[in-house]
Amino acid sequence: MGLAKLNRSVLERWIPHRYIERGAQYLYDGRVRLLDALEAEEEWVFRVMGVRPYTVTIFGAQEDTLGAECECPVYHGGEWCKHIAAALLYLIQPPPEMSPVEAGPSDLSARFLQIFRSDVAPKTRDVLTVQFFLHMVPKGIDYVLQLELKVGPKKPYVVKNVGDFLEAVAQQKPYRFTDKFWYRPEDHTFDETSQRICSLLYEMVQQRRFYERQINPYSYTVPTEPRILAVQPDLWPRLAPLLATASTMVGSLAEPFELGQGPLPLDTTVTPDSPGRYVLQINGLHVLFLLPLYHTVFWDNVAYLLAAEDFASLSELQKLSRHRATLDIGLTADDLPAALARALPVLDRIGQVTIDPAVASQVVDIPVVLRVYLDWIDDMVTAHVDFVYGAWVLHDGEPLPPDAPVIIRRSAEESALLERLGRFGFQNVGSHWILSEEEPLFAFLTDGLKELESAAEVYATPRFESLLGRQETVRPSARVELDQKLQWLDVSSSLDGIDPDELPGILKALIEKKTYHRLTNGTFLALNDPELQAWGDTLDALGVNPRTLKSTQARVPALGALPLLDSAPGPVKLGRTLKQWLEDLRHPEAADIPVPTSLASILREYQVTGFQWFKTLARYGFGGILADDMGLGKTVQTIAFLLSEWESSAMTEPALIVAPASLAYNWHSELMKFAPVLRVGLLTGNKAERETMLENLDAYDVLITSYPLIRRDIVQYRALSFHALILDEAQMIKNQATQTAQAVADVPSRYRFALTGTPVENSLDDLWSIFHAVFPDLLGGKTAFGRLTPEQVAKRVRPFILRRVKRDVLRELPDRIDSVHYSDLTPDQKKVYLAYLSQFQKETREELARQGLDKSRIKILAGLTRLRQICAHPALFLENYQGGSGKLDQLVEVLEECRDGGQRVLIFSQFTSMLTLMKPVLESHGWPFFYLDGNTPPADRQAMVTRFNQGERSLFLISLRAGGTGLNLTGADTVILYDLWWNPQVDEQAIGRAHRLGQRNVVQVIRLIAQGTIEDKIYELQQKKSALVDHVLSNATESIDRLTEEDIRELLAL
Repeated sequence: MGLAKLNRSVLERWIPHRYIERGAQYLYDGRVRLLDALEAEEEWVFRVMGVRPYTVTIFGAQEDTLGAECECPVYHGGEWCKHIAAALLYLIQPPPEMSPVEAGPSDLSARFLQIFRSDVAPKTRDVLTVQFFLHMVPKGIDYVLQLELKVGPKKPYVVKNVGDFLEAVAQQKPYRFTDKFWYRPEDHTFDETSQRICSLLYEMVQQRRFYERQINPYSYTVPTEPRILAVQPDLWPRLAPLLATASTMVGSLAEPFELGQGPLPLDTTVTPDSPGRYVLQINGLHVLFLLPLYHTVFWDNVAYLLAAEDFASLSELQKLSRHRATLDIGLTADDLPAALARALPVLDRIGQVTIDPAVASQVVDIPVVLRVYLDWIDDMVTAHVDFVYGAWVLHDGEPLPPDAPVIIRRSAEESALLERLGRFGFQNVGSHWILSEEEPLFAFLTDGLKELESAAEVYATPRFESLLGRQETVRPSARVELDQKLQWLDVSSSLDGIDPDELPGILKALIEKKTYHRLTNGTFLALNDPELQAWGDTLDALGVNPRTLKSTQARVPALGALPLLDSAPGPVKLGRTLKQWLEDLRHPEAADIPVPTSLASILREYQVTGFQWFKTLARYGFGGILADDMGLGKTVQTIAFLLSEWESSAMTEPALIVAPASLAYNWHSELMKFAPVLRVGLLTGNKAERETMLENLDAYDVLITSYPLIRRDIVQYRALSFHALILDEAQMIKNQATQTAQAVADVPSRYRFALTGTPVENSLDDLWSIFHAVFPDLLGGKTAFGRLTPEQVAKRVRPFILRRVKRDVLRELPDRIDSVHYSDLTPDQKKVYLAYLSQFQKETREELARQGLDKSRIKILAGLTRLRQICAHPALFLENYQGGSGKLDQLVEVLEECRDGGQRVLIFSQFTSMLTLMKPVLESHGWPFFYLDGNTPPADRQAMVTRFNQGERSLFLISLRAGGTGLNLTGADTVILYDLWWNPQVDEQAIGRAHRLGQRNVVQVIRLIAQGTIEDKIYELQQKKSALVDHVLSNATESIDRLTEEDIRELLAL
């Protein structure tokens, strides 16, 4: 069939109607673009924007067939699709705002700018007519309300898909009725009522679609046809009043829908029949149409919405009448009182009731007066309830007097009162109610009593009124001061008008966040006063609790005052000494302590602040962590502190410095340089030599040892005492379970400080372990620490960690340029990598499923290390590997460029075996280098560092773990990180060997990454974890942890 004969009717023969409708919507939305037109060959190519762009080709074909292709999965599934329909509709009639030839750039620019014009006058929109048709349709044993819609400018059109239309209105999108009429939001609008109805109906559509997705069997939400919308019962009370004011017709009656006001057309009469007998007659039940799902009654076109209990009564009456016009109920004289008292109130609410005068004379039909009598007996509140009808007083729980008339009781009001008492916590015990539990009793006295008084007449005995207790505000006060030794806080507190012996109980209630406290005299004290709560919160934060508070006095450790650093003390007055203590901790740099004369001209301003911080914490007997960035001079700040202590004659015992073995000589050298007056001993000899030195402590001002040696000598150290303990590179004791960490914690010392640029490498437990060695009281035991949030930890440790970063304090420090160089795996290397990765992914899935991460961690980390080794060089993993390494080849290229530029390079690797592989490669190029790993003697290390910084050789191969800390290599201007690890702080420490105080050149940092491998993922992980330290030191609240299962799954794409 030639495309010249194509029209909408032809399309309907070949393409399902739903696809034509969606295609028309696509066309109107501007989602169809003509890319190419070969009209001579009758071939057109389109780009149709669906969930992604699809190419559609339309071409001429044989008689009675259409030729078309589309890239979408629907077409490839063997069906026509909406994209083809949209393209064919384009050919039949291109949209008016777009010509068959695609708009040029200038036209697009104009249309783009037109969107944002602010001077365009508002367009007048046509108000469309909306008609609603309400149907009552049988569904099982009940009836369901359904709606149809017609919409149009003059002649309304049937809405063929109500859900799609309502969605278009809600989302301000066009909707096609016919080729001649489209609903366009920019051209059309609705009156306010119709708009509100459409919004409510769209809410129904959304709920229906949700339930359908959940496969919920709400049958009334599933329409049989798209043009029908079932009305949900829960939304009907909101919808009915709107439909009554709109153009709504009721089903086949073709009459306007109305909402009934007032009683139903239901007449009830009560008349005498014969002596001692009466007739209750109900007329009109047969004309009522009941919809149980909606609690609605229809009388022709008028709907009445009833309360659930009234609808239930009416439904039972209609069943009883068997749809007859009249229902007659015969009553005896004995039946009459109960019938009138129970049935007439309901019948009077839903219809009209007429009582014969002969009967009415026997009936009391007046409003009820509710009365409640309250008393306090035997530690409980009692309530007696009376219902008063004129002269007749009916006691709740008791039978009517035998001579009582027929009383039309107001059951709803009576029940509401009794339900209210039950809600307050009262329990019914026959003829009265009791309330004895403490919390409900307090709630009733403070809030419930007022509510009860608004609903009934309330009378109370003096005994009950005594329970109301204190109504005035209680004024709290407290004073906190440090003792003379600066170790304890003395706290005194009081509450005006309250017995001091009551204070511990009140404080306990406040700490437990109770709203009241019951005093010993039985009355209640409300605890909702903000000032009283602030008093309790402050005492609780100070560490005062009911056990430590003896009447008005308490004594707690000085550390309890730390929360006062960040928050106002409320109604608590601070003593002068405590104020100064807090100020010193907030601003240690303001301390007026002179720097040792020999260092005054050497220390920078931020280093003087570090010195003052040391001295301030030492003054108050606190320990701390100097966590300055690498290269900021933690060593010289520490030496300044030790020298100051010596010069002031405060140092009656030597100081002990514990450092990695590789840094012991560096400490000795720095002490000789900056404090030559101090007598320094280096504990590096054999055991006998070390013991001799420790037996002669008086001969030294400072002793230096290593972590391995202090672990071996700890028995001797426990019997000694030191003036100060300095733990350098304290991340070495981040695991408190190790013998080394336990050993340094056992060394007796007056002052204790840790030095580390990375106090948190993997988790907050690292920080706890270090503080356990230098200030164990700060964070408490491991269990108590585990209950703290990261934010709480950050606030507690802030005064005792001093951290500055280079960018903030070394304005003159040269820039650092970071770059990433990606390399491809060689073909042989790639085969090895992919084979091992596939096997390892399978094993890891099985391990995690079978044992979980904790039991599989070591095995998984070993596998990850294998992958990293293959990326570095497969020879690290496979003994007989003969192929190459893309990364090693890239290293050679980078080094050639560096040598051409005269750069001096540090090359770090985590694998010493990789450094070994590099050696012959560098030698083959004739490039001399230094080499340092964990086996390099400390004395040789220092000598190589000195020679390199003096300009000898331009390359330095360094093991990351052995040389990543404690070295000053400012003679280098380039750092190459050959491989990466999870924690970026490890890399930062290595970079800090060159980019540090004393560096005069811009430092270039190059990370080598094997592209498309696990190293890509490791680098992404590094970016996520790059702020691990800042989480705590900057008071962030995000959780910190080591390599998690989520990390592992992301690394391996599991």
